[in-house]
Amino acid sequence: MGTRDHDPALGRQPGRVAAWAGLLVMVAIGGAGLAVTGRLQAVPVNDTPSYQDFSFQTWQGSLDSIRTPLFPLLLKTVEAATGSLAAMPTVHFLLFAAAVLVFHAGLLANGCSSARSAVIAGSLLISNILWGYVSTLATDTVAAAAGVAVLGAILLVAGTRQRGFSNWWLWLLLSILVTVGWLLRPANLFLVPLTMIAVPMLQVSNSLRLRGWRSALRSFLITSTVVCVPLLAYCGLRSNVVGKFGIVSFGGYNLIGVTGQFLDAELVPQLPADLQPLANAALARKTALPADEFPLPHEPRLHYMRMEVGYDVYIWKLFVPAAQEVSGNNAAAVNTQLKQLGAALAILRPRDYVTWLLKAARQALFKLLGDFTLNYAGGPMMMGTAVLAILATLRKWSNPAVAATPEGMKIINILFCLVALYAGLSLLLVILVCPPLGRMTDAAAIGLAPLVVAAFCEFTAQLLMRPSEERRPVGDP
Repeated sequence: MGTRDHDPALGRQPGRVAAWAGLLVMVAIGGAGLAVTGRLQAVPVNDTPSYQDFSFQTWQGSLDSIRTPLFPLLLKTVEAATGSLAAMPTVHFLLFAAAVLVFHAGLLANGCSSARSAVIAGSLLISNILWGYVSTLATDTVAAAAGVAVLGAILLVAGTRQRGFSNWWLWLLLSILVTVGWLLRPANLFLVPLTMIAVPMLQVSNSLRLRGWRSALRSFLITSTVVCVPLLAYCGLRSNVVGKFGIVSFGGYNLIGVTGQFLDAELVPQLPADLQPLANAALARKTALPADEFPLPHEPRLHYMRMEVGYDVYIWKLFVPAAQEVSGNNAAAVNTQLKQLGAALAILRPRDYVTWLLKAARQALFKLLGDFTLNYAGGPMMMGTAVLAILATLRKWSNPAVAATPEGMKIINILFCLVALYAGLSLLLVILVCPPLGRMTDAAAIGLAPLVVAAFCEFTAQLLMRPSEERRPVGDP
């Protein structure tokens, strides 16, 4: 549907150079806007010291840290090159801009016209995750950049016509970008299943020599290999060096902030004997804390906002100090204790945990859509697209010769699938262990702007379509 005789990613089309130039102009305008509004000034946050203090002196110290090594390495590299971390927001923006270019190339590979692709990719520059977090000395914007680049690489791999590994450099790019994603931020681990699902799905839908379940299975196996081998290798290295299989020693801190709120004195005897001292220490601290430390005390125990605002209190004022009393100050040992206790509480109170997941999923959806709508450009874009959709529908009723363009609908379908997978998988990984806070839902919503703009372009094309253009793809200008 809309495929071409040559590889769209590599072949030349009219207007392609102008579209690339236009996208670069959009990037420049976005960077200027960030600079003028003071968003390219570095701002330390609570997480910054843990990245700055990351130790590269020994394998043991690096792999046993509560942080993955790539962002601390980026911080040290920028500091060594410039003498400070003042340039980090600019580095964040440049990496995000590079990811936008990869996304543009991916759209082109799937038959999107040059001008339309540039506009869709350029819409990423209005994202909340860029404008709200580019200044912070944390992983939010750069991890989102990795996610955008992975989406672009998925589109490149799925849109090329070569069979198997003949386009090996695209598979290598995809593997590197997914690995960079979770090495920057463990929460980006969802990029692995995202890629494993999205590439076969898009290749089959594009009908690029993939017919039937055998072809889909072959694509799935190739994709799984290129994204899982680096992950398993890294986890195996950690298992060999520090005795822990996983990408980081931090999940217990997150989980206990949720399931720790289920703990009461009645549960302690039901816990494994080695976890009871930690549970008793946490309950003792809870009793000793002033009542005003616990927000919304009159709400039901599983009230969502009570659990969200109590999340940090339970981690840092109850369970982490209690675990340090029991296990010492070693962060990895504390994480192990918290993970074991958190999992045990979820198992003992499955109904509470499922209630949390359902309420957190609802909150995540509301925040994702609400924050995008309240974005300075997101709301007007959605309203404009809705108006155009109504006008295009009215025109179809009055003139049946007007039809949707195959190119536009193909891109909308592709983006809808990618956006739904990206947001759903990323937020699922979040709500398992953490409330869906704004910076997490903003990261999950990264694909909404391109989807809305793709629909805007399609409805505009339908309104401008002449009857003689019935059912023809809109070409490049």
